[in-house]
Amino acid sequence: MWAHAGHAPDACSKQGDGLDFPLLSSRRCLGCFTSTGSAGKIGETPSSQNSRVSPCRWPAELAHRLDFRQGPAAGGAHKPEVRVSHWNLFESTYEAVRSSRYQVAVLPLGATEPHNLHLPYGTDTIEGDVLGREACAQAARRGAEVLLLPTVPYGTETNLSRFPFAMNLQPSTLLLVIRDLVASIRAAGVRKIVLLNMHGGNELKSVLRELFHTADAHLFLCNWWEVIADEYAHIFEQPEDHAGEMETSIIMARRPELVARRADGSLACADGQTRPCRFEAVRRGWVRISRPWHLLTQSTGSGDPRAATAEKGERVLALLTSRLADFLVELSGSPLDADFPMTTTE
Repeated sequence: MWAHAGHAPDACSKQGDGLDFPLLSSRRCLGCFTSTGSAGKIGETPSSQNSRVSPCRWPAELAHRLDFRQGPAAGGAHKPEVRVSHWNLFESTYEAVRSSRYQVAVLPLGATEPHNLHLPYGTDTIEGDVLGREACAQAARRGAEVLLLPTVPYGTETNLSRFPFAMNLQPSTLLLVIRDLVASIRAAGVRKIVLLNMHGGNELKSVLRELFHTADAHLFLCNWWEVIADEYAHIFEQPEDHAGEMETSIIMARRPELVARRADGSLACADGQTRPCRFEAVRRGWVRISRPWHLLTQSTGSGDPRAATAEKGERVLALLTSRLADFLVELSGSPLDADFPMTTTE
């Protein structure tokens, strides 16, 4: 609190009567707001006609910064254009949210883990941000009442624990995180929720079963790599597992500054070669294990990224975005009747 001219701070009547402190009172105000209800610009001396208070000695720069009523345009400054995506919770205001009628919430689930030697630790989270934004934007333009939530940047990394800063949430912990976020979404009135899974280490089918009877919501799990599995071979040359051709192409297309390169411009990567399991049943896929990643690969990569291009990234993102947006539009428009999500009976 700053003192008004000629007054000590503890003697100034403008400090409030204690009933509303430290909030501004409707009967009297703090700083430059007047006791009669009329408010001059912060930093100015109130006129004698409408106020009995002394001038304020707030610094001019601080007064400008605190001029909430005038905003960025105060003092003749240029007012920037406001571009807020109503479908993006991270950018939305409370006013925008409470005036919306969302039908679908999209929760991307990423990870923080090493991706070969050339991609950032945040690759899965970046991909969740990109795919979530582009699909929800397209769906919203087509009339879907959809809300994109901020990407969860951590996932299950138990089998990468030998690599530094593979930030792990145990599967049981991840379940609790998702459970609590789903409860928050449901409390806001949205009952159709898409879990957009960007990380292969997140085994989430059990989450659907765990929350089936308790969440009072309909959960839909989308593993992003499965969305375009039928078209993968038409775009890419090498199999994809982790930090390979597809992921590298996507980061090249959207965040090329984060792709490490050598002086000659080539990718600063390992070739992504991995060691096979000794058991044929595991190699064929009808017996499963949690792969010990430090024995599988020394670079953390699995899959050769060297054929990646930004053009391939654009192609796969266009396909991913289109298919996911189609689903979001359909889901948004589908009524929550007694047969949902099954087809209606005749």
